[in-house]
Amino acid sequence: MDKILYMCTSGTILIAAVICFRYLFYHQVPKRFLVVLWIFALIRLLLPISIQVQRPVIHFREPAAQSHSQQADSGTSDRMNRKETLYMQSDDAGRTSVNAQKADVCKRAFAFAVWLAAASFLALKILIRHMRSRRIYSLSLPVCEEKAARWLNAHRSFRKVTLRKSELVKSPFTYGIFRPVILMPSGMELSEEEFQCIMEHEWVHIRWWDVLVKHMLYLTLCLYWFHPMVWVMAVLLNRDMETACDEEVVRKYSRSLKTAYALILIRLAEGCRDPIGPVNACFVGYSEIEERILIIMKTKKYSRKAAALAVGMLCCVATAFTVSAQETPEEVRKASESIETMETIETIEEDMAGDSINSNAAVRSKRKTSMEINNSAAAEQQELSAEAAASGQKMMSSENAASEQKALSYGGSEQIAELAEEYIGAAYRFGGTDLSSGVDSPGFVKAVYEKAGIELPDDMDGQAASGTEISLDELSAGDLIFYGETDESGRGYLSHEGIYNGKGQVIHASNMRDGVKASDLNYREISMAVRILK
Repeated sequence: MDKILYMCTSGTILIAAVICFRYLFYHQVPKRFLVVLWIFALIRLLLPISIQVQRPVIHFREPAAQSHSQQADSGTSDRMNRKETLYMQSDDAGRTSVNAQKADVCKRAFAFAVWLAAASFLALKILIRHMRSRRIYSLSLPVCEEKAARWLNAHRSFRKVTLRKSELVKSPFTYGIFRPVILMPSGMELSEEEFQCIMEHEWVHIRWWDVLVKHMLYLTLCLYWFHPMVWVMAVLLNRDMETACDEEVVRKYSRSLKTAYALILIRLAEGCRDPIGPVNACFVGYSEIEERILIIMKTKKYSRKAAALAVGMLCCVATAFTVSAQETPEEVRKASESIETMETIETIEEDMAGDSINSNAAVRSKRKTSMEINNSAAAEQQELSAEAAASGQKMMSSENAASEQKALSYGGSEQIAELAEEYIGAAYRFGGTDLSSGVDSPGFVKAVYEKAGIELPDDMDGQAASGTEISLDELSAGDLIFYGETDESGRGYLSHEGIYNGKGQVIHASNMRDGVKASDLNYREISMAVRILK
């Protein structure tokens, strides 16, 4: 539905431009050129395809991004103080956003249902009328007169043209796209000159595929039944199509044919107020007969200036209304609105991660206190614990040896850093561990090392305890970098991590806006560095 509205907007501008051009230069340019302009409007309304042009990218949010990084460098104590308020605001905003989205979906569904019902009704009405007309056409008989045979022999085409007659029609017209048929009134006596005028007019319709244009026009009316400018275009296109044929026939023959042509139009227009079929190219219609006669009698040669004007207008239409930017206005609006939402979500997710780490630290503290209280009761099992620790160290050393062997088979820590760089640009998802659907900072480290055949714990503290802490002077590619923050009580905790690439940068899952990216090693305060592989 959004695409139809976007095409409708651009098509409306094009229709208005053609109407203005038609009003100002109607007698200065050939009428067939006006038909070509209307065809451009039909194509714009029917085809949802435009030539995409890359426009310059303007980072409107750059100052905000800089201030955000400066706030991260200076600390997060203010953010911790605003945590409860932020959660309440995000909860209310989330409920409001969900309700607004539901209401918007309901409105769109209702609008689409109304549009589809009206379009289907109009299409069915046109189709029924067309099928009734085809039944009438099937009762017609072939024209076997000598002048008809001569005309058909002189006007051959790769599409076989048939000439038929019927008592049920009052005006000549053409129907059929690939096998065109010229249907004539059977009870009408025509002179050689009148017959020639009518046949040449219909032949111009066939040569310019006007019946196909009529099909396109009625399809456009079904899709844009709600748009008054499209109905205005339908009326003007029908008139310009007939006058273009009149103009071409009169220019082809002598000046004396103008009078005969105008008289046959008046003669056939009597009692012919409504056309037989909706998608036929009719020779005469009651509404535009006066305009057509005036054009026939005032036909003149067009100057080179008129030709240049027509070509210039055609080029403007072809470039201005078939080229569009890569994003529709709806997409631009949604993108601009989503920037603020993403920043809020990013802050919330970082706070949630900090809360989770704080809760883990509190649990470990409680466990430690409990172990100190019960230390005396567990003294008698010290021997057994020592043996278990010895066996655990052996198992840990064997597991580390197996992990190092797998990593060496992959290629070592430098190849782990190269593997991490391959996933720059991957999506961010809080709690995610799948590189295809999204990862957070511990999930990214776990997924990369898992690709190298090394299993790491899911949580950040567990990953920090899986290796050996090293100094920043000993850093090499593949080492883990941990960043810390301080809670309200002044206790530090690990809040973020990444993989060192050996080039002064860390590869990490940053946030929902940036995803996985490379940042300077010291872009935040480093808490510790850990080497998984010795």
